[in-house]
Amino acid sequence: MFRKKFLSMALLAAMLMLQSVPGAQAQTLCDHVQFVSDLTVPDGSAFAAGAAFTKTWRLQNIGTCTWTTAYNLVWAGGELMGAPLSTRLPVEVPPGEMVDISVNLTAPTTPANYKAFFKISNAAGTQFGMGAAANLSFWVDINVITVNAVIYDFVANASHAQWKSGAGVLPFPGTSGDSRGFAYQVDQPHLEDDSIDPTPGLLAVPQNKFNGYIQAAYPEFEVQQGDHLQTLVNCEFGATRCYVTFRMDYIQSNGVQRTLWSWKEAYDKRFYRADIDLSSLAGQKVRFVFMLLSSGSASGDRAIWGSPRIVRAGSSQPPAPPATLTPLPPLPPTATPIGQPPPTIVPSGCDKAAFVADATVPDGTIFSPGAAFTKTWRLRNDGSCTWTTSYKLIYYSGEAMGAPTAVNLPWTATPGQTVDISVNMVAPGTVGKYRGYWILANTNGQYFGIGAGATDPIWVEINVAGEAPIGTGYDFSSNLCSAEWRSGAGILPCPGTDGSRNGFVIKLDAPKLEDGSTGTPGLLAAPQNRWNGYIQGFYPTFTVQPGDKFQATVGCEYGAACHLTFRLDYMTASGHIATFWQWREQNEGKVYNANVDLTPLTGRSVRFILTILATGTAANDRALWGSPRIVRAGGGTPPPVTITPTFTPTPTQTPIPLPNDWLTYTNTSFGFQFKYPPQAQISEEDFNALRMDLPFVPGTNLREKYLQVSARVVDPCQSPLSSTSRPGSPTETVVINGISFLKQTGGDAGVGHLHEWVGYSTTHNNTCISMDFMLHSLNAGNFETPPPVFDKAAESVVFTQMMSTFGWVAQPGDWLTYTNATYGFEIKYPPQSERFFETPNSILIRMPIVPGTNLVEKYLQLLVQENYETCMLLDPETDRQFVVINGITFVKETGISQGAGQIRKTTTFSTQRDNICVTFPFILHSGNPDNWNPPKPVYDEAAESAVFMQMMSTFAWTTSQPPTATFTPSPLLSDLTIGGMHIQLQNPSCLMPGDPLGVRIGISNNGQAAAGSFVVRVNGVDQTVNGLGVGETTVIFFPGYSNPVTAMVDATNLIAESDEGNNSRSEMVPVPTPPLPCVTPAEFAQTIVDTLNARNFDAAKSKMGQSFMMAFWQSQGTSYTPDLAIEQLQLNYI
Repeated sequence: MFRKKFLSMALLAAMLMLQSVPGAQAQTLCDHVQFVSDLTVPDGSAFAAGAAFTKTWRLQNIGTCTWTTAYNLVWAGGELMGAPLSTRLPVEVPPGEMVDISVNLTAPTTPANYKAFFKISNAAGTQFGMGAAANLSFWVDINVITVNAVIYDFVANASHAQWKSGAGVLPFPGTSGDSRGFAYQVDQPHLEDDSIDPTPGLLAVPQNKFNGYIQAAYPEFEVQQGDHLQTLVNCEFGATRCYVTFRMDYIQSNGVQRTLWSWKEAYDKRFYRADIDLSSLAGQKVRFVFMLLSSGSASGDRAIWGSPRIVRAGSSQPPAPPATLTPLPPLPPTATPIGQPPPTIVPSGCDKAAFVADATVPDGTIFSPGAAFTKTWRLRNDGSCTWTTSYKLIYYSGEAMGAPTAVNLPWTATPGQTVDISVNMVAPGTVGKYRGYWILANTNGQYFGIGAGATDPIWVEINVAGEAPIGTGYDFSSNLCSAEWRSGAGILPCPGTDGSRNGFVIKLDAPKLEDGSTGTPGLLAAPQNRWNGYIQGFYPTFTVQPGDKFQATVGCEYGAACHLTFRLDYMTASGHIATFWQWREQNEGKVYNANVDLTPLTGRSVRFILTILATGTAANDRALWGSPRIVRAGGGTPPPVTITPTFTPTPTQTPIPLPNDWLTYTNTSFGFQFKYPPQAQISEEDFNALRMDLPFVPGTNLREKYLQVSARVVDPCQSPLSSTSRPGSPTETVVINGISFLKQTGGDAGVGHLHEWVGYSTTHNNTCISMDFMLHSLNAGNFETPPPVFDKAAESVVFTQMMSTFGWVAQPGDWLTYTNATYGFEIKYPPQSERFFETPNSILIRMPIVPGTNLVEKYLQLLVQENYETCMLLDPETDRQFVVINGITFVKETGISQGAGQIRKTTTFSTQRDNICVTFPFILHSGNPDNWNPPKPVYDEAAESAVFMQMMSTFAWTTSQPPTATFTPSPLLSDLTIGGMHIQLQNPSCLMPGDPLGVRIGISNNGQAAAGSFVVRVNGVDQTVNGLGVGETTVIFFPGYSNPVTAMVDATNLIAESDEGNNSRSEMVPVPTPPLPCVTPAEFAQTIVDTLNARNFDAAKSKMGQSFMMAFWQSQGTSYTPDLAIEQLQLNYI
């Protein structure tokens, strides 16, 4: 699937390169073709064997000779598909104009992929085509598929589905612009590659909120062997900010909802045809659920399910498709070529537009050569006719800037309403001023525009400045004077004059860095020579692409006693300026290599700003930006940085040998594992989170060292600790055991505490897995006798060692299934296992083990009881807790029995339904290692028992309820569950007098309806929660504790829930070591007073910076930064 998408990307890139021939070169050719778009039959279209179809290309004459009607479309190779060897052009096409050329074809009789190549021949019979040498063919690419009958059409039955979003139940069809989310049928969807899908689809828009969604649950459908669910998925044409996940779920008869398939889609001018084999559901009656989930903001998400249907293999003569499937519409007459001069516009009467605003790219916006951007006009319907989505904005004249020839309106606009119309463009490759004109067209193809007579076109006007991008990224040094440089003194000349008190910037070919080395070309920037002076360079608009990174070597000029801040800012189209990355620098003889991931800005057109800020006096501040640049993934190699930096992140992970006694942690819910030292302790654990306290050398200022693991559905995938560090903290991509991770480092400090962390994040099955390692130390000066400072490098070695063991756990895709037809349930097990003693009430499944250890056997001894009294083991020696797996509540018990040199460790899961109790005891049977001569090594218990949870994750009830004749929507109910339970101080950061230890418990509503007031009971103490919305979580603190902690949500049973079995939890909860005592405000204030009296201003300012990171130091009732506060104290008081 991903291979196909990658090939499509490569093909598209090749086409773009072929179409980006500089004008001077193209004009030297008499006959030359430019491909514009596929008007019909986009690449990959599917046809039945022998089906007739018509292929239409839109082509442009970019040569110098007119194509007359003596020119022919000729077959140039590949599969003929019944095409004529030559077809006359329908009209003359002068240079610069476009023409639509059609050819009638017939699909071959054997299912496969087929491609036919075509060129144009001139009157002399010489063939020509596309590309720099005009020798490349254009083509038609189809798939011939097995004859299938459409058994279920999701478009035709969309009104029978239950549509909903986070705002509740939705109507179908919905109303365009409804902030709750909406969906409706589109007869001919306009795909993001500018082609038209001839079959109807569904336009779906999620609720307009962060991570909004919309879904449709269809009536029950019985799947048969060989059924396939087919659909095309992509963003709607023009929805350039669309970034969504398409997901297909199904609901079983027992109410369990599972994910069948998902696909993440961004607006990349490509679409994907999904063909999902439903054989795994054969014989089941399920309700399919179409889901569309936003990735962050939903404001630009408009997505299309193209012709979603279930097809079933038929005979040689398939039944006719249902009437709801619209056949391919007749091809419109060949369009009159578009060229210069533009056609005369005759007012259409009821259609008239008014220009409101440039939503993006106002006139005169500066772009670098070849920069991609999106132009958006805001227009008002000033006529009397409604503009539908069949209306178009069409390129009219002037500079096309690589844009498509036409885009449909994104939504309907009635008279008086406004609409935003966006077009993707690329700035020309040479410096200059460019303008392109665009006109509107109604459904009849009649043009109209703005102005009194509705005859004037609208336009886009840009300035191209600077040099072409390097490595398909951007070189800030080469484009130094394309930026507008400013300081507190106003706009500065470029290049500046060295020594100017207003501030200056100049380009240096061989700057000498503060460590004495000579770097590659860069910028020398000096801020205005005043207290806290600054200098900034505002660069032309740049559109950030996935994988773009800002790189630079930053430091002071050699010999300059500077103390300043480097900052990368950006300005949006609205003029808003934000800081993306910053670095505090002083001349300590070292430089820093910045490698800043720009992923959060992907798809946005922004102006980057290089900023230098003086810290106090600017007299000696001479800052070097060494080779500042944006590097694009897959692009050319930027100029190398030849210096040897003091600090450079390593992009590869070198494995470090591990001790043999390390243990294995396995997360079966998300399918990963890693090894860890045996002295480590797991202090907190949930299905999607873990805290593991790691051993460290005592007697230093290191307070704690731990690993924090999280599994979240977020985008972008990065450490949850990112928010605790400054934006743009060092990042890089590393590969460990073939897995790509985003590696981040950061930290924060405050009140004598320092937290330094390194995080590794990777995506697996749409889930972001983050491994964050933390070093928490104390300021040695906090102690009466300062302890030695810990060895950070030595303490961090274990982080790399643990990451070198990270890997994915094989999921049970090829496992076998045990089905109990008598009691109606099933469970999967590894294919190497053996089954014994099978009866309707029991079975023993022996599983494979790692040989050579003291583990003798590993097995499941399943047992079913009827009319039971207690559905659990009655052994008082077992540890017991409630767990929920696939929506089913189990009692989980662990215990051990031993004797005569034999050890049996048992993990048991028990659940009930009606009058039966199903129990799954998993047994690890081992012997004392000394039973063997020589003694055998002890088996890895964590690794051997990981399969138990994997097997339990496949358990499901198989008995279904009798089918109903009509679909009745399920009632929407709450589902209150208990998350983590922790024993903590009420203020967990530090110890205050009288601060009690107690139980902190998380309560979530995972249902589909809000819950009213309910009672939470912990160890017999009640607290009331005044309601909880869908998807919301609340945290409650109960003073005092005792173990085990027993908690119950909705203790008085007031709330009707979809699952009443997950409301209680009882377990032993670790009691933490109390933190250090808090420093009182008076004590902290006294330390600052003592520091000021000692005239140690740097130390005082450092304490202010730590204590007032988001506030300001108060002086005389006026707010000051720490720098200005020190300045005031020096001038007026000390």
